[in-house]
Amino acid sequence: MGARFPLSARRGRPDPRAAIPGRHPTEEAMPPKQRRQTRHLPAFVLLALAQGPSHGGAIHSALQERLPGLKVDTAAVYRTLQTLEAEGELSAAWDTAAPGPARKVYSITRAGRLRLDAWREDILHRLEALRGFLDDYDKLPPER
Repeated sequence: MGARFPLSARRGRPDPRAAIPGRHPTEEAMPPKQRRQTRHLPAFVLLALAQGPSHGGAIHSALQERLPGLKVDTAAVYRTLQTLEAEGELSAAWDTAAPGPARKVYSITRAGRLRLDAWREDILHRLEALRGFLDDYDKLPPER
C-alpha cells in the first residue's frame, strides 16, 4: 500500500493536510486569526479519539482542558468531526443506551491513525525549527 499522504514538496515528509486540496474545509470560511487558532484542531481531535471513543461534547471539554490558552469553538469541533468522518478518518455510531438524547460517538479509524501519525511528524519538524530559532535568538548579543 502506498503512502496515504503525499510528501510535502518543501520538506520531503508527510503533509497532514495534503489529502485535501488547499485548506482544510473547516478553515475555509474562517477569518485569518480564527484560522490560525484552529490550524491544528484536527490533530487534537484525532489525538483525543486515539485515546478512546467519545462524543462531540466530551471531545470539546477535553480540548478546553488540554488547551486552556486556546478558545476552542464548539462549532469548529463539530465541523472538524464531520469533515474527519466524511474523509473516513473517523467512524461514528449513535449511543441510545444512555439516558437523555442519543449521542453520536466517534472512533478513530486506521486512516485517522495514519493522519495522526502525519500530524506528529509535521509537529516534530516544526518544533525542531522553532528550537533552532530560539537557540539562535538566545545567542544574539545584548542590545546596546
